[in-house]
Amino acid sequence: MSKPYKLYIDPQGVKRGYYVYVHKDRSTGEVFYVGKGHGKRAWNSKSRNSRWISKVASLCSGWQVEIVQDDLSENEAFDLEISLIEKYGGPEAIGGKLTNEALGGESSLEINLRFQFDDNVWSQAYFDARLFKQFPREKEEALVQKYNESLVSIRHEIDRFNDQAYSQDDDKLIEIADDLECFAGSLVNYNSDFLRRRISWKELAISIEDMIEDIKCDLEDEQIYSGDSRLILESVLKIAEKFLTKIDSGNKEEADVTANRKTGRG
Repeated sequence: MSKPYKLYIDPQGVKRGYYVYVHKDRSTGEVFYVGKGHGKRAWNSKSRNSRWISKVASLCSGWQVEIVQDDLSENEAFDLEISLIEKYGGPEAIGGKLTNEALGGESSLEINLRFQFDDNVWSQAYFDARLFKQFPREKEEALVQKYNESLVSIRHEIDRFNDQAYSQDDDKLIEIADDLECFAGSLVNYNSDFLRRRISWKELAISIEDMIEDIKCDLEDEQIYSGDSRLILESVLKIAEKFLTKIDSGNKEEADVTANRKTGRG
């Protein structure tokens, strides 16, 4: 182990120092496990699953660690872990070759923020140019906590709508309830990622801005969202817009122009 691989907070307030590693058969070089961690986790043989233990016990020459990439945020590490698990064939439990028990990441049921910029780098240029109000970390966290409380309240309304949809055995309403939970749940997860220092203040703001545009787009279809579902989605939109207004510097139009100029769109 050549590095201490310690966690630290970068200038954007994101916790970094995570790495993604693989375990290999020392004699053949075959990868049999992909993991994400920090500190000494990659070299630790404790808290491993039964498939990993059995595999290691069968190796004639033992196993070795390879750090694939380090100095990552936790979300970046999750992304790479998922990608490598797929690359090396997936878990044995679903017909793959790895001793991993899952497909990677924190949970297949959770939605985490991911920035994947398009090929012509417009999104990257916009991200770089977009500005938001900066506050001390304590105030940022307080604002996010208050914002989150409003979203949790709306999710209770979504739960009631979902119960009603299932009681009526209405597939259309069930699908709408799922969409409502996706919008509200995603926003809650973005907040959680910020509070856990997985994403920066700007990444949080951009993600909320993008979600607002998605919600507005969906609300244009009055045949899908009407009655209670429309009221709920409008409430989610109102909460998100209220938060964004508090932190917006007002340079969205300027950032659009800058990104268009840099990428030849305008």
